[in-house]
Parts: sequence; C-alpha cells; structure tokens
Amino acid sequence: MTDDFEDAPGPGASLARDLRKARANMKILNDAILEAMERAADGDAGALVDLGLKADDLRKAFQKADDAERKLNDWIADHDGALLAGHYDIAAARAEIESRLDQLRAFAASDPSAEGPD
Repeated sequence: MTDDFEDAPGPGASLARDLRKARANMKILNDAILEAMERAADGDAGALVDLGLKADDLRKAFQKADDAERKLNDWIADHDGALLAGHYDIAAARAEIESRLDQLRAFAASDPSAEGPD
C-alpha cells in the first residue's frame, strides 16, 4: 500500500515513507534477535544481554510502525475518493463511468429514435 503514495509529493508520501522505514527497522531488529539467539545457543553469554536489549528495541519499533500505519490509514480515509497527491481513485472513477454509461443506455433504450446528448 505504501508504494501507491511514496513517490508522490505531499503528506501521504511522507507518511508512507515513515511506515516503510519503520517496517524496515523491524526487520533489521528481527534479524539481530535471530543472530543473538544463535549466539546464545552456541554458549555466548553476552548474547543474552543483546537479546534483552534488542527485544525492547523491537517493541519500540513495532509501536512506531503501528503508529505510522495508523496515521497513513487515517490520512487515506480522510482523502478517500479524492485526488491523492497525483493519484486517482480508479475504482471511484470506474464506478462513475459505469453509472453514466448505464444512464445513456437507459436513455437510448427508452426511445430508440431519440438523439443522445450533444
């Protein structure tokens, strides 16, 4: 979802970048925890200290990612159906086009000799 907004200017792009960075940080911390677990399994006592520190960092990173995702979702909800930093709501445009085509078909079916709109 973040890719939809990340390259466009504006608040949506900034929020999407924040979310992507927070998720990347979580992955880095997860990898560090896995590495510390392997070290601990090999008998490295210092790895246990690292595990505690990294687990706390991961908790903070998760909270930051959760906050970033909530802010992005709130921003998207506030701008639903509108032009989003250079992006169109394709589903809304398609629905509008289908509705207008249905109206034209109904008009043509009601009086085959009638001319359509200019």
